[in-house]
Amino acid sequence: MPGSLENIYREFNDTFLKDLATFLLSLPHHKKAHIREESFKTAAEIKEWGGLPYSPEEIDDLLLDRWNEGQLNDIRPAKYPHQTKLVRLWGHVDNLWPLHWDQLQPYSNDEVTALPDLDLPPGSPNIFVSFNSADRELAIEIRRHFAKWGWQTWLYINQIQKGKKIFKEVESAISDCKAAVILITPTSIGSAWVYSEFEALVHMKKDVCAVFDVTSKELRDVLQNWKRGDHYSNAYKQNDADALAELYKKNNGAHHIEGFATTMRTFLSALSLFNILAVYPKRPASWAAPIDFIDFDLLKERMHV
Repeated sequence: MPGSLENIYREFNDTFLKDLATFLLSLPHHKKAHIREESFKTAAEIKEWGGLPYSPEEIDDLLLDRWNEGQLNDIRPAKYPHQTKLVRLWGHVDNLWPLHWDQLQPYSNDEVTALPDLDLPPGSPNIFVSFNSADRELAIEIRRHFAKWGWQTWLYINQIQKGKKIFKEVESAISDCKAAVILITPTSIGSAWVYSEFEALVHMKKDVCAVFDVTSKELRDVLQNWKRGDHYSNAYKQNDADALAELYKKNNGAHHIEGFATTMRTFLSALSLFNILAVYPKRPASWAAPIDFIDFDLLKERMHV
């Protein structure tokens, strides 16, 4: 069978791709998977399973070339990378939610945003900021705040050069950053890409702060039951989580609502792991959430920078 010692040098051909499709189909359906990665395999895992005499990078490129040419009818890349390894995932279309090719998250940066020079001295602390593309204006505003405190800010929109692979650049930025901030909004709370960056930051043992934009009632409501802990916790009401999903559906349509809802609930369960939680710009007067949520300006003293 594929992957056995007798078959260790397999050719990357139609027979292999047919076997690979069967193998990927045997993985859990996304509705039954405990974690998202159970429904996918990385190129490194495909290499180990299939006994191909290529590097994981070569396998990934070979599959991507076939997919771009419309030759992979049963196999497709995931919209977002592996949550901790930040590498591309591959799965069988029957196990995944419907997704047209033009809805896939680009894996290379096609446009660079020019941002004003902050004129900070060399050696200024570098803060990695994770955010959803819909929240770019908030990320730029955070960048201006950090500059006042003498902190550099890494944003993918102006740091990743055109044509560069996003997940490779992100992995390098996370490795080099002094600390990190995750911008959590009603959109990013269900972003698999943002959650992947969070998991990678935790995996690399970086200090991570969550900054919540609580201008939406739905996000405020779901945070009321937050509790600090050292493990994943489902300390939120199902009705509040459902309200966040409905808000996303209202603003973005239903084409990716299942993926959003799954990631959102995973993200909510992980909120207990954050060292610091801040509200931007400050705690609403009517908000009854725990006092652990500090005003944004207090980050200057709380973050280990």
